[in-house]
Formats: sequence, C-alpha cells, structure tokens
Amino acid sequence: MKRAKYSAVANHVFGGGMLVGFEQAGINVLADLETFAIGVKTLSLNRPKLEIRQDPEAKTWEPKKYCGCDMVFGNPRCTSFSTLTVGLKHRHGSTGASTLDIRQSFALANIIRPKIFCLESVQGCATTGWPLLQTLADQMPKDYRFAIVFINNAAFTSQNRKRLFVIGYRDCEYGPSAPKVADKMILVGDRIKDLENLEWEMIRGKGAADAEPCVHRLNGTEVYNNWVFNGFDEKRLSSDHKMIPTGATLDDVDPRKLSKVLREKREDGIGLSFHCIRRLAYDVPSPLIYAASGNYLHPVHNRSITVREAARLMGIPDDYKYKGGAQYAQVGNGVAPPTAKWIASTMIDALSGDHEDVAWGVNRKTRELEETKGEKARWKFFRFTKVVPGDFEKARLRQKEIIRAISDWKSAAYGDKIFSALERRAAERKATNKGGLLKGKEVDLSFDHGDGAVEIS
Repeated sequence: MKRAKYSAVANHVFGGGMLVGFEQAGINVLADLETFAIGVKTLSLNRPKLEIRQDPEAKTWEPKKYCGCDMVFGNPRCTSFSTLTVGLKHRHGSTGASTLDIRQSFALANIIRPKIFCLESVQGCATTGWPLLQTLADQMPKDYRFAIVFINNAAFTSQNRKRLFVIGYRDCEYGPSAPKVADKMILVGDRIKDLENLEWEMIRGKGAADAEPCVHRLNGTEVYNNWVFNGFDEKRLSSDHKMIPTGATLDDVDPRKLSKVLREKREDGIGLSFHCIRRLAYDVPSPLIYAASGNYLHPVHNRSITVREAARLMGIPDDYKYKGGAQYAQVGNGVAPPTAKWIASTMIDALSGDHEDVAWGVNRKTRELEETKGEKARWKFFRFTKVVPGDFEKARLRQKEIIRAISDWKSAAYGDKIFSALERRAAERKATNKGGLLKGKEVDLSFDHGDGAVEIS
C-alpha cells in the first residue's frame, strides 16, 4: 500500500540532513525557515525549487502562510545541553541564549498548528533542558501531547550517536514502536573504504565558501565534495599527529613519545579535549560526526577525512552537494538521513491512522506534572537507545581493544603522574568556577509568538 504524501515545513536544518531523511520517507517539504546562513547555499544548490527564508531575526518567515501543513520539523542548536560545549562561551541549561532556536520552533508550531511537529536534540535536552520543554509545552494548545524518543543512530548508521526527538502530536495518543535493526553493525570501512584511493582535493582560504563542489568518478558514478575543507593534509599535520594509531586519539599516545611542548603540557595536567585530533579505523564504528569532524584523520592517509567521507558516515547520498562555509559543521550539525527517515515514517503512521493509540502513561517527571498542575500527563518517554545491531557490543569491544593495545603507559607510574596532574587542574578550575556551565548570556524562558510573526523575547 502506497503511503500518502504529507506536507511539512523545515526549521533550522543546517546542511539539510534531516530534510533529506523526511523527503526519503515520502514527505513533501514546502519551505525551510532559517536564522543562520550556514547550509543555505547547500540547500539552494540541491533543492532550487524549495522556498528558503533565511532571516537572522526571523521577521520575514511569514509562518501563517504555511498553516494547514501536516508537519513542522527541525534540529535546533543543542549547545545549551551538549557536553561538547562545556567550557566554551555557551551558557548551559534552559536559560542559555542558544535555546533561541528551540523557542522559535515551538513558536512556529503555535502559529502553524501542524498535526505533528518534531525537534531533534542531544539527550541533555530532556535533563538540563527539561524546565524549558515544560515551559514551552505549557504555552502550546492543550490538544497537543508530547513524546520524547531516545534513539541511538547506531541502529541506522555507522555512528554510536545517541540523540532524542521531541514530538508534539495534536489530537493523537500515538507513540512510535522500536525500529527494526540489522544483525551487523555498519562500520567505518563499510562506508568509506571504497573512497580510499579516490582522488581528493584540498580547499582552503577566503574563497573556499564560494568554490563549486568538486566531482570525481567512482565506478561510473559521480561523487561530490571529496575534498578536505580547511582541514589537514600531509604538510599541515605535525609529527605528533602523524603518529596517532588507527582508532586512537592524541590523548592515547604515550606523552613521552610526543614533542617537548606537548609532553610538558600533559605532565602539567593540561588535558586534550574531545576536539583533539583522532584517527578513524575501518573495523570499528565511527565516532560522533560533529561540527569539528575535520579534526578526524583518515584511517590510512595523513589527512583529514573529506567532507564526502564525513557525509558517508552520516548516511548522506553521494549526489548531495555541499557549498558555502563550515562544511563539516553542515554535515555534523544535521540529523543522519536514515534516522530522520525512520522518525518521519513513525509520524506518517500517526497521521495515517493505521495504528493503535498507546496508553499515555506516566513516569516520575510526568507524575510530578500531574501532581503540581492537576492535569492529565501530556508527556510520554520512549527509550530505544539499546535498540542496536546484534554485534554492537562486539564492535565497541574492538574499539576498546585498540585503545588498550597502545595505552599500557596509563596503568604505569607515569600514567598515575599524568592523571594526578589532570585531577589537580580540574579541581583548580572547579574552585575558580571555570567549568563553563555559567558562561554566556542568560535569557528569559517566555516567548511571544505574535500574530503571524515569530517574536522571541
């Protein structure tokens, strides 16, 4: 039976990964509403007929124009909840300024009133972001109920990438079922090994954002953006970085083998963050593809992975072209299309009525809402993070074995010295409130969706 065609409006999709997944599920995307310019050139190139409204203040979005569409979806910034941004300029928690995107998305849903709206974020959105979600949900019409769906992208892609979707259903008590998964985990080699000897290009500098996507041919097909975009090649990698073994990071290398500068930093307790350079391995899952994935080195070449290789690890088709700046961020800030396709399919099931409503039961959080507000719970939690391929744990064990094989120094006296120095530095940072959790601008949680405009206070 052929599924019906439903319409949707996208909001904050960066390079378009989530939009691609929704299209693959058979959804007609009418427009994309953005505040940031990142990814707009890419969307315009790949979807020239798509109505794109990019406005830093969201003044020209005209959301009333799209009233009557079935869905609103997007992946707003997660910087206020992400552990990767601790210590940066972003304020963590519900009152962080970067929650603007989430508040805008709820405001759009308030105006457009779709049958379903959906937001993707990191898991912290349901913990540190819980006060914000409650506040925004309270300002939505009472005929909406909300599901928080936890999922691991390993069910669909080569990444161990845990995320959540917040889904608002209007006049519906449907909730998604667990996805079906394969027995075998998709590994890095499954995605990019065939590109190992494909010609690639280096693109850097002020003109990089305006460069037309390069194209190479592989087995008779066209492969776009197989370039290193403002990343590392043989000349730009230090001797320290070149010695990183496959599947490891600079943090795993014995500091005594490093250059004098880096060795002294490690011995003084200066740690290497998640953002430090690491080398991929073909026979393990991919690490998280994110905004700085240009720091990932190829398994066998002394260079960054290309934009195309990063896109492959996200499950993005080879003919999807990237243009404009921050191309690794365009890829990594998005949603993996296979995951987006699955969540879109569950939304189609809800709209089609070809399902049974589920009991909208309560947990600790929703029970507290019932007790304090005297209302029937509007939330339900669906946890699918353990729904992964059959050999997922085996693949993770292989990753640990790779690290263990080169990390004997960590269990020796020298390793104790390094870790003691790290603990001392961490204690000093905590004592002086330099952890980053309270940095950045604090904002009010309230918002006013106005009369057809998206005014955010």
